[in-house]
Amino acid sequence: INKALEYSQLQKGSGPVEVAPQTQYQFDNIVAESASMRNVCEMIRRVAPLDIPVLICGETGTGKDLIAKTIHANGPKKAKRLLQVNCATLPEPVLEFELLGISQASGLPWVKGERKGIFENAFGSSVLLKEVGWTPPRLQSKLFAVLLRDEVKRVGSNEPITVSCRILATSNIPLQRLVEDGHVQQDLYSLLNVVPIEIAPLRDRLEDIKPLFYHFLLAKVGKDGKVPVIDGELWPVLESYAWHGNVRELEIAVTYALQTLDGGKITKNSLP
Repeated sequence: INKALEYSQLQKGSGPVEVAPQTQYQFDNIVAESASMRNVCEMIRRVAPLDIPVLICGETGTGKDLIAKTIHANGPKKAKRLLQVNCATLPEPVLEFELLGISQASGLPWVKGERKGIFENAFGSSVLLKEVGWTPPRLQSKLFAVLLRDEVKRVGSNEPITVSCRILATSNIPLQRLVEDGHVQQDLYSLLNVVPIEIAPLRDRLEDIKPLFYHFLLAKVGKDGKVPVIDGELWPVLESYAWHGNVRELEIAVTYALQTLDGGKITKNSLP
């Protein structure tokens, strides 16, 4: 139904609007024309109902967060909100507080009362550890203890608190490589890597470029918007580009193209 509505919207544009090819395998908002992405969708279907950890690896901008959220939304804990923390952006002390919580007995002058960490707050839900490979070594040991025993000890306390949440993790570098380089502990990797999902970069799945372009175009134009004509010369340019920013960069290119139409059309001159 969604695809039929998209085709209808495309046909409302002025001139000979090219209709996007029907994606052969689409799971919610995941556009999957290529074989590798169809395999990713199949993995999601298989593992989403299971309450087991999933490790999603792929370059920045490939859509790891979307995959993780889709798994949670189709899993046994979907009734509760997915909680997430970015292990690459927070300073080590702040990340520790976010993960484990803080006890009033911690001795920190600014602490007033108890504070739960993400694992406690996600009781009965899922936790997304974004860019888990960047977790500092000292915290990796504590994270391993949480995952192994399903219990957490707040900062400043030795009292274990039982937790119950599904673990989803992402990494923009293959975690096995970080283990080999000594940046990630092998035991932590073993607990996270129960079900690995690898997302190929966009340059290695050219079949996804055209349907993704239409997907973003329709999302930005809206149901009542006018879809501009797309010049056929656009596709060879898009398919020959390296897309170091992957799907995220393609979405930016669509936004740019809509603001810089060439004679009312999207042409290669409309691209950044």
